[in-house]
Amino acid sequence: MNGKVCKTNTFFISINKMMKFNVQDPTNPDAFNRPPNQHEVGLRFAPLREMITKHKSTIEQGAKHGKALSYVQTIGNLPAQDGETFILRWEQMICQMSMNMTNLLNVHRSDIHVTPGCAWDKKEREWSAHTTQCVDIEIVNARLDQDDNEFYDYYDSTYATPVKDGNGSIILNKWDSLHYAGIREAQHKNLDYAFEILSRSDELPINYVFISKYGPLKKTNVSYEGSVIVLKIGVPGHYTMALVYIKENRIEFFDSGGTYDTIGWDGEDPNRPFSQTLRTRRALRNQSEHQHCISEYETNINDFIICNTLTGLFPEFEIVGINPGVDLQLDLRDAYCQTWIWLYIYMKFIEPRWPTRSIVKFLHSSVKTGSKSAKIAEDALLLIESFWKYIIYLGVDGASEEPFH
Repeated sequence: MNGKVCKTNTFFISINKMMKFNVQDPTNPDAFNRPPNQHEVGLRFAPLREMITKHKSTIEQGAKHGKALSYVQTIGNLPAQDGETFILRWEQMICQMSMNMTNLLNVHRSDIHVTPGCAWDKKEREWSAHTTQCVDIEIVNARLDQDDNEFYDYYDSTYATPVKDGNGSIILNKWDSLHYAGIREAQHKNLDYAFEILSRSDELPINYVFISKYGPLKKTNVSYEGSVIVLKIGVPGHYTMALVYIKENRIEFFDSGGTYDTIGWDGEDPNRPFSQTLRTRRALRNQSEHQHCISEYETNINDFIICNTLTGLFPEFEIVGINPGVDLQLDLRDAYCQTWIWLYIYMKFIEPRWPTRSIVKFLHSSVKTGSKSAKIAEDALLLIESFWKYIIYLGVDGASEEPFH
């Protein structure tokens, strides 16, 4: 992008006039703002309902408005959500949501450190994402399976002596892993390599971890003592979040798809969850390997790699997954993993500022009326779609474009 990068100075005036989102009355129309016009910062998006069509023209038109497509719907052999047009539009939507939530937190909470991971390009009239989907931590696969024939054959012939695991998968080098993950070349320069995550079985890399140069972990001009850091985390095919409580030496990891853990509460404090699973393990003999994380064979792979990533970044911190065993995205129409993380943060720090225990209980109740067999959860879908509708156009009124100085 060659256009001027801009921000909205008038946002902070506008946002204080807005009604807050009420999770117990999510459809209240007074909480929703209008889409931006051509002279205001931001873009228009359609809700992220899954599309029920295989018609290419309909899919392409829908992708321009941010519509999602079910994983079973394809164009030839290529899922539509893997197409370049759809991915770029999806990233634009995430940028807008991330910027709005960052501004909202900056208005209401000086103790929360969060960065948007993007900026508004006035000339191009679009968002410029510093990293893929504005993440602060990018975790990519280090292994290339034989099933991916085209890429496998290329790297098998390109590497002089390719390193392979017991299944024949090629161990990519860290920079090739970014290409394989589909991360655009322009975004590579905005990432710093941090470390690799090794498998406990063969001691070979299973993932590489990169840190955004624009994220809170690279912002050296702010003091973190006594504050909370919001970390947006990208893992292959998913979007999650962690809250790092610096003063308390602990991390809450939130995943809308559910986490592997049993939660305990320090002194029955509803704001101090801990991993009962790991504390129990540490009390047993010969369990030193579980000091921080359960092994990759006992939990889902996302939990394993995120736990090990956070441990590598904050080695003395205690980590707990705060959505144990419940898939908040039970409904197949729910494409909102990037929105659920912001809803949790909103409830925790903006409104109604409930304790962690109450938030988890409330969110779990939203899927209890759903059907696992039918994969329908109307209450949860209504809640998250309403919050998306609230946050996507937050603070539009009066948000004129003014350049950074």
